Amino acid sequence: MDVAKTIIKESLPIKCLEAVILSLYLTSEIPSVQRFPISFKSSFQGTVHKHIILGVQYSGKYGALGLSRRSTLMYKELNFESLHDLLQEFIKCYEECKSLKFIISTTYDYKDSPVQ
Repeated sequence: MDVAKTIIKESLPIKCLEAVILSLYLTSEIPSVQRFPISFKSSFQGTVHKHIILGVQYSGKYGALGLSRRSTLMYKELNFESLHDLLQEFIKCYEECKSLKFIISTTYDYKDSPVQ
């Protein structure tokens, strides 16, 4: 999680992967939040684009944390009743979704010192 600390300390511009790392770090001390990366691969005008966000589940609701050039492909409030509903929201934002991958859960036992 040194990357997350550096991002915070240096206020560096970040892309989607760094946003996922930062989201994992910032939510690491909330034990009741389930976190899982969701990666997308799409093609547009013959070019393949990859994207990743952090899916979250809390109190039976699903949402997402992340960054994107497109506002529809990043942060989603905890308003979705199921993981399926959350994924469908992202899928409809792509013209042609080549594949959708997700990992069910990710756990981090982070016991390092806070950012200084």
